[in-house]
Amino acid sequence: MLTTFRTPFGRYRWLRLPFGLAASSEIFQKRLQTALDGLQGVVCVADDILVYGTGQNRDVAQLDHDQKLARLLDRCTEQGIRINKTKLELNKEEVIFLGHKFTDKGLVIDPDKVKAIREMSPPTDVGGVLRLCGMVNYIARFLPSISTIMEPIRRLTAKDAKWTWSTEQEEAFEKVKHLVTTPPILAFYDEKKALTIQCDASEKGLGAILLEEDSPVSYASR
Repeated sequence: MLTTFRTPFGRYRWLRLPFGLAASSEIFQKRLQTALDGLQGVVCVADDILVYGTGQNRDVAQLDHDQKLARLLDRCTEQGIRINKTKLELNKEEVIFLGHKFTDKGLVIDPDKVKAIREMSPPTDVGGVLRLCGMVNYIARFLPSISTIMEPIRRLTAKDAKWTWSTEQEEAFEKVKHLVTTPPILAFYDEKKALTIQCDASEKGLGAILLEEDSPVSYASR
């Protein structure tokens, strides 16, 4: 009864979930997760489905991937889920998913996001600063000490701040661009490997890094 509406010709309701409802995305996500529940190596977010394979070498990983893909396709057939073949990407060693690039070596930033920040002009108002902060926050896990670096720029968003884009902000902006264009490759979390957390603090901020056998898994700062 969620989508029932009244017209001069009677009451009607949608037979399929329409765009525009506040709860549409949540309902779709829940239904898809329920339909694909129990499938190993399958991750779904909205209408994007990722299938991954793992193994000691490429052949083993390929076999693992193919078996998981076959189970996914069987489940889609059972549940009546249609897949758009024009959007299908098969046997990829690298794939963009949720704004990140997944590779056989680890996780890297989506090149499009790197390009967007690299080619971005210096902000000219608070709105521009907020856009920059939003773009940086999305990839913050790749950027060590980013909160400290961004502090001169973020300072301009304070309610009582007077707009002044000075040398301090320009230098911070260039540091952000350099950091974004030279990010580390983040290791995939492996529950079988030992984890280490390294922390640091200064007068301007706090920082931490999650390591997996000396390979970074994620950075955090504030």
